[in-house]
Amino acid sequence: MNRLPSREGRLASLVERLSDRAGAGYAVAILGTALAALVRWGLGKMVGEGVPPYITFYPAIILAALVGGSRPGLLATLLSSVTVTVLFLWPFNAADITGLAFFTGINVAMAFIGSAVRQERQAVRESRARLAGVLDSAMDPVISVDESQRVVFFNPAAAQTFRCPSAEAIGQPLDRFIPERFRTAHRQHIRRFGEEGDTSRKMGALGELAALRSGGEEFPIEASISRVEVGGQTIFTVILRDITARKQAEAERELHTQRVQRANDALLASQRQLQAANRELNDFAAIVSHDLKAPLRSVATLANWLQSDYADKLDGEGQEHLTDLNRRVMRMDRMIEGILHYSRLGRTEEKPEPAALGEIVRSVVEDLSPPAHVRVRVAPDLPVVAGEPVRLRQLFQNLIANAIKHADKPQVDIAVTWADAGAFWQFSVADNGPGIEARHFERIFKIFQTLAPKDRTDSTGVGLALVQRIVELAGGRVWVESRVGAGSTFHFTWPKTRAVGASQ
Repeated sequence: MNRLPSREGRLASLVERLSDRAGAGYAVAILGTALAALVRWGLGKMVGEGVPPYITFYPAIILAALVGGSRPGLLATLLSSVTVTVLFLWPFNAADITGLAFFTGINVAMAFIGSAVRQERQAVRESRARLAGVLDSAMDPVISVDESQRVVFFNPAAAQTFRCPSAEAIGQPLDRFIPERFRTAHRQHIRRFGEEGDTSRKMGALGELAALRSGGEEFPIEASISRVEVGGQTIFTVILRDITARKQAEAERELHTQRVQRANDALLASQRQLQAANRELNDFAAIVSHDLKAPLRSVATLANWLQSDYADKLDGEGQEHLTDLNRRVMRMDRMIEGILHYSRLGRTEEKPEPAALGEIVRSVVEDLSPPAHVRVRVAPDLPVVAGEPVRLRQLFQNLIANAIKHADKPQVDIAVTWADAGAFWQFSVADNGPGIEARHFERIFKIFQTLAPKDRTDSTGVGLALVQRIVELAGGRVWVESRVGAGSTFHFTWPKTRAVGASQ
């Protein structure tokens, strides 16, 4: 990168080219000595014998040592000494012998000095070659400019990034690769950097910059800059990085963050709406419980009063109507109670706790007090599960009560069993009742749905809907297997682990 004077540069280039050739040093020693002798002979003819005999031989010896090292330098010294002795000193006197010895000693030293210089130059060349190899193979663009901010080095990565061949970039002003609006500021920045004491600034310390491709396309970069003195000239080297992909990724990440934020805001708004709806539903449930059940109690009281006080005035049909009225009122009361239970599921925070199913199921069977012809068998080793005891009690109570309610055999068998299903417990309530047609398997889990006409059953159609809701809120599932006339088996799964304190 150092710009040498033309004559010195040509000589250095010649020496380097000759050094790369095998035997070039010996050739220079022989030919240089011959040329030196010829020049000395010519000078003697033109000027006279007053010309020192050794003067033209020094350059030949130095050049031989620079090109080939110490051995060609010593050969040139020997040849020069012999040539001077034979052609210009013979016959010689004592003074000539002293001068020859001095000449030989000086040139032996010069041969070794020239060889050392040659080795140093060779080391510098190899170092430059290694540096050039590193820079040429660098993944990041590397650009060097002189004090006038003209490009003196442009590595292949720079050529690829700027889409400009290195040969075309060398000698061009750096402004060619900088957007016009930044050129003045950039020139001033490099000038100030050259005047300051810093010799380098790390990648990113300059902030985000912009560069210009050969076709006029701008792109964002990060850059580091360093400076070094070479032969009295300041060279600035910039290592830059195209951050287009990173900026695009940052923009996409920002867009994604905004979308997530909007989704979170929408979720929070939905959550607030849900909380408001839950409060309204709680208020509605309280109204239903008070304003609907109170008139029902009045109707039931009136029907009972009529049956007791006017028993002698009512015929059989009247008594039957009042009994039916009482039954319907009680059914309506149970239906309202079922609606309230169903509406509360999933709207309150319920903390799972260890629940011993064996105790819960045995308590349910005891409270149901099955008729004498109904036998309920409970597996003796039901596991302890994580759940809300009240909900688990509702679950088994509805399943067992459903089996008792629809029993149609002289001897009814109901079995509560369980199995290990990996991450879940699987429980089953089986009976030998009338069975269910496959087309009704989904319908029976819908609220208020009964298979018998509503005026011929006391069922509210809420029990199995409650079962499904409780199981699904826990993370399990419920289903039925049945054949008409062969009984039914209701299965449900329950996770072995549940998050304690999770909102349902």
